[in-house]
Amino acid sequence: ADFFVRHLDDVLITGLLLAVIGSLETVLSVAAVDQTLGTQTNPNIELMANGAANLACGALGGVPLAYLRARAIATVQAGGTTRLAAVAGCAALGLLYFVGAPLIARLPLTVLAGLMVMVAFALSDRWTRQLVENWRRGNHTGEAKRSLAIIAAVCIVTLWLGFAAGVLPGVLLSALGFIRRMTRSLLRTRYTGEQRSSRRVYPPRLEAVLRRRRVDILVLELEGALFFGNVDRLAAEVERLKPPAYLILDFAHVTTIDSTGAVKLMQMSKRLARDGVTLILAGISAENQHGAMLRANEEAGSRQLWAEDVDRALEQAERALLAADGEPLEHGALPLGECDLLRGLDLADVERVRAVMQQRRLRAGERLFGQGDPGNELFVLTEGSMSIVQRDAEGRVAQRFVS
Repeated sequence: ADFFVRHLDDVLITGLLLAVIGSLETVLSVAAVDQTLGTQTNPNIELMANGAANLACGALGGVPLAYLRARAIATVQAGGTTRLAAVAGCAALGLLYFVGAPLIARLPLTVLAGLMVMVAFALSDRWTRQLVENWRRGNHTGEAKRSLAIIAAVCIVTLWLGFAAGVLPGVLLSALGFIRRMTRSLLRTRYTGEQRSSRRVYPPRLEAVLRRRRVDILVLELEGALFFGNVDRLAAEVERLKPPAYLILDFAHVTTIDSTGAVKLMQMSKRLARDGVTLILAGISAENQHGAMLRANEEAGSRQLWAEDVDRALEQAERALLAADGEPLEHGALPLGECDLLRGLDLADVERVRAVMQQRRLRAGERLFGQGDPGNELFVLTEGSMSIVQRDAEGRVAQRFVS
């Protein structure tokens, strides 16, 4: 009992270190095997299985166990894909330890060293090899440099101080890189409505009005994640830019929005409204995840302008500018003879064309023609507007070409 008490601290500390190292080795090996084989394994189940096995081994005086990537991949490459293959591999390894040890001892050290080098190369993950290959081909971006620097640091510390010490700088450097990426500016680019207008085609009189008013539209294209760590920086950048009458935030490249980001957007919209600026959120709809998050954090009575994409957001702003100038977009039917296609023809020729044409009225949202339809008709638009769009595989509008 006295011996046990004297060495209790050493036993507990050693056991804790072995548990941490074994758990890290198991989780990393599981992730590496899944990456190599294209599978998906629950690491929690593997950790519980290894823990139970280590308890049994400790009771019998055995050595600690961990999930070995090399043996798992070797088993699969040999054709073993069932539990029986894993059991057979363990039996073969035990037989090799107890019976084949004298034969292995006869192998030259150079042969063993060569085998270890080949095993080490096989254990290197595909992501690292691809990163090195991309660097060799000329991909010298800042992200590539940081990733290779982290890999080099982990390798050096591992060779110098061991596996456990090598994991620590890797985790810390990766965490710092993640925090840096998440807290950097969301702003990808910016432009005005004068630099890029919507795809809607306006009558010449209204287009003349918009040419001098589109400067009152500012578009900020965002990218990354909008969360508590960077949303205040976005608000500060918006205030610094002093947006004009209409500010459009393009969320096409935003990966996620958390609750804090949604609330801050609502607060930003109210502050801008007090300053006479209308905020329009592009890339937001009731069907996508951004819209669901914003709706879940929206206060009763709040009014946020949404648009499916930046083109429709630009059109919203353009329509508002026309309305503010007393230039409504709606107009009466254009006489057939005044259409661009027939302009220049005399009245008799226009009547001949009219005689062979049929009038067709469409409901809002009704489809006129689609991709793959035979091109045997000519349409002349004399009233209203029509959009030519491209839809994705799920039937949603992916891009609008003209309206």
